[in-house]
Amino acid sequence: MLTVSQVMNSNPSQWGDAEEALARMSKDMNEAADGLYNRAGGKLENFWTDANGKQAHTRITELASSYSVLAMLLRAACSVLTGLDLSLGTCRNTVVDLLGQAKAYGFSVAEDGSVELSSEQMSSTNPTNAVVKAHSIEAGLKDALSDATRIDEEAAKMLGDERMTQLDFDKDGDVDADDIKGHRDDGQTLDMSSQAALKEILAAMPLDGTEQEQQQWWNSLSKEEQQMYMNAAPLEVAGMKGVPDDVKSQMSGSDELGYDRLRLLQYAQDHWNDSSIDWDKKNNCTNFVSLALENAGLDPKGTFTLQDDSWGHGSWTQGPWGLNPGSYSDSWGGADAQHDLFTRSGSQEVQQGDVRPGDIAYWSQQGAGENSAGVEHHAAIVTGVLPNGDVLYTQHTGNREDQSLAARLPYNNVQEGDQDIRFVRVKQTW
Repeated sequence: MLTVSQVMNSNPSQWGDAEEALARMSKDMNEAADGLYNRAGGKLENFWTDANGKQAHTRITELASSYSVLAMLLRAACSVLTGLDLSLGTCRNTVVDLLGQAKAYGFSVAEDGSVELSSEQMSSTNPTNAVVKAHSIEAGLKDALSDATRIDEEAAKMLGDERMTQLDFDKDGDVDADDIKGHRDDGQTLDMSSQAALKEILAAMPLDGTEQEQQQWWNSLSKEEQQMYMNAAPLEVAGMKGVPDDVKSQMSGSDELGYDRLRLLQYAQDHWNDSSIDWDKKNNCTNFVSLALENAGLDPKGTFTLQDDSWGHGSWTQGPWGLNPGSYSDSWGGADAQHDLFTRSGSQEVQQGDVRPGDIAYWSQQGAGENSAGVEHHAAIVTGVLPNGDVLYTQHTGNREDQSLAARLPYNNVQEGDQDIRFVRVKQTW
């Protein structure tokens, strides 16, 4: 268990500084990898075709893969550090406040958070009020120390994991696209880091506290910190009785957008890995987004699903061989058609720095790749934004929950070609 002095002597903002430094390094690694893949490596094949040229191309490709993997691992570390900065900072502020209260009452505080009354207080004619206050401060201190310890242990566990320092994931003696894929799919390094950050943040929240305790916690946060928690853990914040109703209404956005973003996020959390919602054997990403929006209260658009300007589906009917699916508009299950319909109908494209939970992310192919250039080919739901701005998204087909977008981009760019991520804040204008 961490002690009072250890928490007080900590400087959580330094984790934020470290995160910013690692983020810059990750960006540099990505740019270097991109240059090696698309410039040096690609051009070598065209004009240096002998054995030496092939050897040089192999070496450059390996270097580029190493840079890509390192960029991914740095971004994974960034997720952990940004969670540590916010959550441990919250715990430290709580300890500072409680120590101030103890000092004001003349109590002494031990390293484990125990609070004792002075001999004068104990011998007074009516020490009851002082005893009650001392017990309250002690309970708060011990909770804060316990939370800080869990946060510290979670961060240490993640940062000390072998996968965080392992470039050659498959241990075959070189670093290539297989190692990028290994970290993403087999080791789930990136999922692990974003989940660790969320665990840190959740550990600093009094989710099981009383309404009064939750209210005190919320009021102790700065406006900036409140927004960080709303972005990183929206459903958990909205589920706390001590959080004001106007905050929850703001998070819902129903007055502004015409549907409840919290219901959308809840659907994503409940069904991201639910195969019963599938309508196609292979591609259900945009269908998942449509179902979540429908569940959140977004009304269908258009009268008939065959209309170009429609979004919706027909009803299922009972046929002689079982249920028959109703017809679906192109925008229901097609990422490109959905993106274009929403933006054409008045929904706003937002920059990544302004993204909020409940926005929709669309992947657009840039240049050569598996998909046609300029066409949106994948869709997902933004389910969180970490304090450093890393977007967490949840998708269906390639089922993933709270995946770090920044950590995954290097994989997408190497395996599928350069990707342009577009964010849309869907608004019902019909």
